[in-house]
This record gives sequence, C-alpha cells and structure tokens, in this order.
Amino acid sequence: MKKRILIILTCLVIFSAIGIIYLNNVVLPSTARSFIIKAIEESTQKKASLSSVKINIFKGIVLRGLIIYDQKEEIVNIKEASCIFWLWGLIHKKIVIPSVTFDSARLLLKRHSDNTFNLTELFIAKKDNPIGTKPADPLSGKDYKGSSSSGFAFEIYKIKVVNSEINFKDGSFAEPFTQDLRNVDIVIYLSFPNSLKFKGSMQLQGNLKPNIFLNGEFKLPQQELKANILAKNIKPEEFNLYWQPAGVILDGGVVDASVALDLKDNIMNFDCQAKAAKMVLGNDKMSVKLNAQVNAGVKYLIEEGRVEYSGDSLFSDTVLSMANFKEPINIEKATVYFNNEGLACDDFLARIWGLKVNGRIKLLNFKEPKFDIGIFSDLDLALAQDLLKNKFNLTAPLKIKGRAKLSLDISAPSLNTKPIKLGGYLDIMGASLKPDNMDVSVEDIEGRLELSSNQVGGKGLSFKYQSIPCKLSFLVNDFQSPRITLEALSEGILIKSDLDVNKTVVEINSLSGRYLNSEFQVSGSFNTLNSEADISGALAINLEDLNKPLLKFKDQLDKINPKGKAQVKFSLQGDVRDIKGCAIEARLASPQFILYGLRQENISGYYRQKYGVGEVLFLNFSFYSGEIKSSARVNLKSDKLPYAFDLSMLGVKIEEVKLDTLASKKDIAGIIDAEVKINGFSNDLAKITGSGSVDITKGKLWELDLFKGMGKLLFAKDFAYIIFHEGSCDFSVRDKSIFTNNLMLKSNMANLSGKVKIGFDSSLDASLNVDIIDELVPLTGTFKDVTTAVIGSSGKFATISITGTLKEPKYKFKPVVENIIKGLTDTLKQVIRKHQD
Repeated sequence: MKKRILIILTCLVIFSAIGIIYLNNVVLPSTARSFIIKAIEESTQKKASLSSVKINIFKGIVLRGLIIYDQKEEIVNIKEASCIFWLWGLIHKKIVIPSVTFDSARLLLKRHSDNTFNLTELFIAKKDNPIGTKPADPLSGKDYKGSSSSGFAFEIYKIKVVNSEINFKDGSFAEPFTQDLRNVDIVIYLSFPNSLKFKGSMQLQGNLKPNIFLNGEFKLPQQELKANILAKNIKPEEFNLYWQPAGVILDGGVVDASVALDLKDNIMNFDCQAKAAKMVLGNDKMSVKLNAQVNAGVKYLIEEGRVEYSGDSLFSDTVLSMANFKEPINIEKATVYFNNEGLACDDFLARIWGLKVNGRIKLLNFKEPKFDIGIFSDLDLALAQDLLKNKFNLTAPLKIKGRAKLSLDISAPSLNTKPIKLGGYLDIMGASLKPDNMDVSVEDIEGRLELSSNQVGGKGLSFKYQSIPCKLSFLVNDFQSPRITLEALSEGILIKSDLDVNKTVVEINSLSGRYLNSEFQVSGSFNTLNSEADISGALAINLEDLNKPLLKFKDQLDKINPKGKAQVKFSLQGDVRDIKGCAIEARLASPQFILYGLRQENISGYYRQKYGVGEVLFLNFSFYSGEIKSSARVNLKSDKLPYAFDLSMLGVKIEEVKLDTLASKKDIAGIIDAEVKINGFSNDLAKITGSGSVDITKGKLWELDLFKGMGKLLFAKDFAYIIFHEGSCDFSVRDKSIFTNNLMLKSNMANLSGKVKIGFDSSLDASLNVDIIDELVPLTGTFKDVTTAVIGSSGKFATISITGTLKEPKYKFKPVVENIIKGLTDTLKQVIRKHQD
C-alpha cells in the first residue's frame, strides 16, 4: 500500500513538473501574459507591460518586469511580483489571491494641479475611459464591481511590498516638489468589509537606514485615510513649498516627530508631537532659530492649498531675530502657543542686548508682522547706559553705576510700515552718577524712570550731592536729537535746565538755579566729544552762602567771615579739560563786601583770560572814605605761575578802619595814600619782588602798640599823648621781606626816621633816629624830661632799635652823648646869661 502511494505521489510530482514546464514554456509566455496585461489594463485603465510570467513551486505565479504607464510615464515598475491563487475560485469565475508580494517595486505618486492623486485612478474609472471598458472593482467581482470582459474577477487580500521605492511628485506648485522614499517595506491587507490596512517602514533620501515607520487604514468607499507615522531625522527645509502659503520658510535643523494623520474629503489633519533642533523658521521680516518640543495640530485643505495649524512649543536656546530690531533675542526657556495668526508666550527667560530678562511676547500675522514684547529684568546701569548709546543713540556726558529693575514693553503695529514703540519704567536703587571731566559725583540715586520709544523721564528721583539730600525731575525727548529738561531740588537748592543734544553737541538753552540766597543762569553749548564749551552766564552770589558748600574750608572761612552780595557776568570758550587755556571774561559788581570784618563798597572788577594768561584788568572799590584800585596778571600755562600785582590806595581814613577792628577804642587817626607793585611766582615766596610807597597825613598814631613802646623810652607822662601826624616811606619787597630806608614819622615834638625791615614771618628789625623839635622842650619834669630838654635846639637825640615781631616788639634806647653834652652846655650858658641880666 505504501509503495502504491509513493508511486502515485511520484507520478503526481512528475506530471506536475511536466505541467509546470509546459505552462512556463508554452501557455504562460503567451496566453497567461496577455491575459494578465489585459486584466491589469481593464482594472486600472492604464497601459501595462509584462516581461515574463512563470510558475514557481514555492512562490506561485511570478511576474517579472511589470510596468504600468500613465500616458508614457511609468507610475508602477515592479521588478518581481509573486502570488499564489486558489484554484476553486475559478469555478465561480474568480481569481482569488490571498497574498501578493512586490519585490523591488518603484511607485510614482503624483499630486495633480487640481489637487487629485494619480493612484486613485487605478481604482476609480474616468468617464472618458480610454480602454473602452468599465473598470474593475477589486472587491465584488461583478461588472463595474470587479468583472472583466473575460468574465473573471480579481480578489486580492494582501499586498506585500519589499525593498521598494516611492517617488513623490507634487505638481500643484509652479515648480514641482519631489521627494524619494527608499527601502520601502509595506504590508497592505484587506480588512472586511471594505478597508485596507497597512504598516511599513521607509527612509527619506539622505538617511542611511529607515527613519519613517507607519501603520494605518484606508476606507475605500469614504476615501478616508487614517495613519500613525513615526519619523526621525527629518529635515523640514526640504518641505518649504508647503509652508510658503503661511508666509514661513524653514532653514536647517532636524525634527523627530510622531504624527497621527487623518485624510478625508480633501482635508488632511495632522496631530503632531515633534522635537526640533537647530531649526530656523521665518521670512524676510523675522526668523526664529529654535530648539523646541512641539505639540501641534495641522490641517491641510488640499483643494485650497491652505495650511491651518495651532499648538504649543517648549523652547530652549532659541534665537528670535526681526528685520527692524537690530539685536537678536536669545530665548533660554519659553513655552510658546502658536497658530496661523501668530504666536504668544506668557513667560520666557531670555537675553536681549546682553541683558538677562524675563518677559512675555506676542507676535501676530506672519505676512504683515506685528508684535508686543514685555521685558522684566534686574540690570546693571552701566550696561544699560551702553545699551541706550549703542541701540538708541542716546548719549550723555556722564557715567552711571548701580542696579535697577526694568519693565519694558516693545511693540510694532507693523514691521513693514510702522516704527517700533517702546514703553516701560526703570526703578533705580542705590546708583551713582559722575559727569565727565568733573571730580564731583551724585550718590544714592533712588526712583523711577519712565521710558517710551522717544522719551525717558523721571519725577521725584532722590539722590545725594556732597551728602546733601536732593530731588530730581527730568525729561529727555527725541533720542535722535534729544531735548532735555531738568529740575533738581534740595534744601536751599533749585536747578532748572533746558538742553538740546545734537550728536555730540549739547546746546544749553537755559541752565539756572538758586542756592539759598544765591542764583545763577547759564546758556551756550558744550561738545561732549572734545569738551569744547562756549557758554555765558550770570551769578548773583550771597557770600554767606559759601559756608555750606565749602565746608571743608570752614576754618579759613571763619577767619575771613565773608558777607555781601555780588553780581558776576561771565563767558567761557574752550576745552574745559584745560581750563587754563580757555578764553574767559568775567565782570564783578557789588554794593558791599565784608572780609575779615573790613568793608569794601561800590566794588567793580573785570577779569580776562586768553592764551593761558589771566588778567584782572581792574578791581576797584571804595574803602573807608578812600578808594583802592588794583590790577593783576598771571601766566597760567607756566608751572611756576609768574604773576604781577599793582595796587593803589587813596584817601583811606584810619579812624574809620579802626572801628571795624579790635582797635576800635584806640585814639588813632590818619589818611593813607599808598602804592605797591609786586612780581613773583606762586610757588616760591623767596622770589617775590616789588616796591611801593606809603604816605599818612593828618595822623594820630601814638596809640598804636608799636609807638607806645617807644614813648615809654622817650618821654615823661606829660608827653604820653604825643601825636605823629605825618608818616611816609618808600619800600621794597625781596628775600621774603619788606624793607624801607626812609621811614619818616613826624610829630609836634619829635620826628622818627630810619630803616625798617619786616619779614613775611612777622619778624621785625628797625633802627630809628629820634630828632627833637626845640620849641617844645619842657623846662620841668623827670630826669627823662630834663635829659630831653637839655638838648636845646633840634637835633638827633637818640637811636631806637626794634627787634622781635610785630606782635611782640622789643626796644633798645641808645642816646647820642655828644648832642646831649652840647645841649647841656648851651642850656647852662642860657641860665648864666639870664642871671647876669
């Protein structure tokens, strides 16, 4: 029995082999090949060609070189297709194929300009059927539902594609878009009652291994496609044609994405989760270089060629650039919500102009961009000053340090046609400010600055100047050519200014102020680049107001004790960094000054400085019924500061001067006329030289301490009130001393004459001759009186040497013996003669 079965099986194999050989060599090359081509053409309404048809005991029917044409273009090119069909289907005129395998197929998928796809034509016939027969429905097996002209219907339950390629070509654009998918491995199988399911993998060109994985379902009657796609290492810039309708271009970067796709009624919906790295999104008005985690919904309206999208994205290390905004915004962290209308972020961490900031951003309309950005930052004011200078062309001749809190709104209704608007405030905390080319500074600045696109201002800012609390309000208008108004207020101080700044030139329209009872006003211009100034102004100074600002000179001011008011008009031209080289003119007028307790009245003066030489052309004033005139000249450019000083005094009454001194109760008087000329160097007293003269008339000088000391040496009490009514001398100045060789003091009894030398250190060295006037010789008195009287006629009586200091003089009396003996002899002769008579 077994032997019979083996024989039967052997015979079947032999007959089958003979049958296969016969079919492969006789029937299939002609009859079957023609049948298959005709069936494909009737089902697809496309021309087809087939190289060969074979039967393989393992693969079943094997088709090689199957090509389907659309016009002359290959839309399907299959190197090898194999399938096994069920024989019992032939009884019902059906060719039932449980599985078809396509190996090394190439498929051309085209989108037409009318937004239809070429592959739909493989299953749905056109009304103008070029073949002349009704199309086959692959599902039903009936006329127009699958039957062919030969009466057979096809039923295919599974399609497997391996090692294949899909060439996509989108002809809806002016320049068609193409993209190739390689290493395509897809399994498509029939899912009853009327849908196709699929799964597979493939790789985009430029990738070394499959980077796209998909699965899904296509419902044939509804023409609805649902799919899940996982894509890695996608380069979005390769799909820019699809983003152009939204006004967006992608450049660089890669994306890993997970997409749920739904295609129905010519509407394609994507539900996407993507991770993008180093991708640039933008247009000619703006761009975003991003690293982001994106969740988005995208709707593509195929017939309209329009894309709608919305979603959110978590950004890190992202750069936002805008055409009208010179500096990029570096976003360190932000969650952005976006759609076709724009994007928005309620809170981001970024760096703008090098400043670390928190903020918000809203950008609308990518085609006609407009935006609104809010910025909040703790910042360094020195860096902020550089920002205002470099980004907004706002410069000021000062340097500022400290910290502040910034709140800034930046917006533009249209980046194409409208300028950028800026607004916000800056809360300053503990800042300091130092004007250029000045040693003073402003400390402890506190307050708020209000900011806008073309203005910056502040009200009620507090600060300290030389430890004095102050308040400040100001407004800077128009950053291109700033107009600055300012008002500063403190205890006893008010300053107002109105300035125009044109690049480096500051036009001082007005600068005025008040300090206690003093006022000033200045106008002119100042160049911050080279410190050139051309200013003029007026001062109304109350000398008593100098005590507070010059507190460090308190000891000197207490001695001087300045009082009075002065009007000064001045002008200055030149580089203020070299004040000695500036051209300066100043005129002084005052009804009265009091210095060291002495009054000067009707004061007028004129100072002129040019080419480094300063001149007091005149400084004149009334002085106790007299007048003082002076002038001076100094070479400011010389290190030694050589100078010359002239002074004349006419008609000054000593009795009036004394009333304003500690000698007010002394019985002294006289009228002084004097002249003095001094030359020297400010840093070397030893080189001071000069000359002058002093004349005193109608004098009464005995009460002076110096003369009282000499009186005790010369005269008795009866003559204690001797009056020196005249005095004169010519003097010279050199070697740190003032000296004269012709001092003359005249009185009603005696004259003093001789040499006097007074040092700059108050040292005193004098040698005075005493000459007695005989008409007033007394006849009675003390020994000193007698001694004085015996001289008889006028003549030299003694020499007085004075040493010590002006404050503590020391005297030495040296009588002239010869004149005393001669005077005694003459006196005895007169007595004897009178006795004889």
